[in-house]
Formats: sequence, structure tokens, C-alpha cells
Amino acid sequence: MNNSVYWSAVEDYLSGTPELLRGPIRVTIEHEAPIALGDKLEIIAHVHPASSTDEFGPGLVDRTVTTLTYAVGEDTKAIASIFAI
Repeated sequence: MNNSVYWSAVEDYLSGTPELLRGPIRVTIEHEAPIALGDKLEIIAHVHPASSTDEFGPGLVDRTVTTLTYAVGEDTKAIASIFAI
């Protein structure tokens, strides 16, 4: 699969959460392993509230960060982080 699979999942998520689009956002995608054609991909969304986001860096402690985990079975293939800038 090419990188469009990662971005299409982000776009799908954002289309269902218009509150994230009220201002500018940044999306980062960290690739851990490739997704193969035919893999049963699951997208797991998690919202990390402000003040619990220090693991994302000191500049994001005061912001909510939403993550999308791209999983195949027990394996994490990628993680997208979405936050306001």
C-alpha cells in the first residue's frame, strides 16, 4: 500500500469531528511497519486531554492530542497525532 492509506484514515476521522477543523491543525504520522494489501487494518482513535500530553513534547502539554493507531492484529503499523497549532 502507498501512503494514501494513512492520510485517508486521517481525512475520514476529521470529517466526523468538525470541531477539530475550527482552527489550524497539524498532523504527524509515524510509520512503524508497512501495511500489506489484504491486511485487516483497524484504526483506533484516542483523545489525550490537555495536561496529559507531556509524552508528545513540552510544547503540547496545554493542548488536546488525538491519536489514530493503525493496527493489524496486535501489531502497531503507524500512529497519527492530530493537534491544534
